[in-house]
Amino acid sequence: MPNQPSSRFRRSSTRLLTAAAACATLTGACAQDSATRQASDLHPIAAQLGGQDLSASADDLGLNAQVPDDGVQLVGRSFRGHLYSTAGRKPKMARAGALTEQDLLPPEDGDQGIVLDPAEGPLRSAGYFTGFRMHTEWFGLATGPGLRLPGGQSLPAAAQPSAPQAPRWHAQDLWYQPAQDQHPARLTLVQDGVVIHNDVALDARGSADPAPLELGHPDAHGVTPQRLRNVWVAPLGGLGHTHAGPWVDLLSQSNDASVWTLSGGTSLFDYDPDTGILTGTAVANSKGNTFQVTRDTYGDFELQVEVWTDAATDEHKGMNSGVQIRSHVDGGIDQRDGRIRGYQVEIDPTARRFTGGVYDEKRRGWLAPLIAAPAARAAWKSGTWNHLRIQAQGPVIRTWVNGVPAANLMDALTPSGHIGLQVHGVGDRTDRPQVRFRKVMLRELHAASH
Repeated sequence: MPNQPSSRFRRSSTRLLTAAAACATLTGACAQDSATRQASDLHPIAAQLGGQDLSASADDLGLNAQVPDDGVQLVGRSFRGHLYSTAGRKPKMARAGALTEQDLLPPEDGDQGIVLDPAEGPLRSAGYFTGFRMHTEWFGLATGPGLRLPGGQSLPAAAQPSAPQAPRWHAQDLWYQPAQDQHPARLTLVQDGVVIHNDVALDARGSADPAPLELGHPDAHGVTPQRLRNVWVAPLGGLGHTHAGPWVDLLSQSNDASVWTLSGGTSLFDYDPDTGILTGTAVANSKGNTFQVTRDTYGDFELQVEVWTDAATDEHKGMNSGVQIRSHVDGGIDQRDGRIRGYQVEIDPTARRFTGGVYDEKRRGWLAPLIAAPAARAAWKSGTWNHLRIQAQGPVIRTWVNGVPAANLMDALTPSGHIGLQVHGVGDRTDRPQVRFRKVMLRELHAASH
């Protein structure tokens, strides 16, 4: 089994800093990467949040700031797969139009970012957040993109420059702490290396419940052009160091009703103790998806599983499946026909190839489709055993397919729950497609004591 990584932020002694020059127009080429400085020359920025010291050297902030090891990039060469437009009657995460490796290559003339079009409405995150750190880079005037925080709150107004300025690249770093008990939410904001708000209390009426973020154009009429790039989020204070418990073979007790139970539809599961293989067989008119579910719940953990499914052919659609994590059953774990709700790591042998993506079963739908992950889409091999690795730590969920990084999601909605193995419903099909699981190994992750 691979070793459990323990990491905070990637730091380097030197790094390239961009001091983007003013541009005549948005379509013109910007002068970029114009200054390189040693980390030893950078001065710390004095700031705090809720009494916690946030002082950091300038190489942690500003243009081209690196995504930390526990961070999730929302806007890179694309925002698809992490953000979606709120325009239309029923906005939701796109799941079509997969990007290729060529689409994701950096352009020769430098990263000009993505256009923030007010006609498309704000961009909304698929993930739900409570406390977080967020980095945003935009091209335009000093007023950054409008940010809607959890609880519907907005950033406090900041003083604007008195003299007119040409559009250029800006960087903004935000730390947000949600409301706690009777205490209001608080934030600290640094823009272009200057502390704008330092540990400011927000409206006490703001909700502490997890909620999506929204990035909108500061000018609703779109008169001032604006672009986004290098937008990422990370857990407030980082994930911290962990130590891993022992590996547990979950399938070794597959026939033990005190360890596993069934939920949902009427498809079949059969465990062979000689081979260690659990076979799920879909039956016609099964009343939806069927799951074999652990009675125990798990919060932070690493889960590894090998899976084999019927491949899609011209004759049939193959066998969609998935691995539920941090999930719950309507009516409780003993409710046999209760629907299971929660995060599902997709197993998708169809031409879409979203194995390793994260779908929110019976709740919000797609959270991390693999639209912008061509290497992960190519990693799945039909007609053989494939290896899935799933790591859930704090609000961050990561997946790998045959060792290739796939989904990277930050979502604080559900911190713990059951694990389940799915046989997807197949309607009135009578070909009885199958999915097989083996080597379902789990180890829990515990906060390291200091």
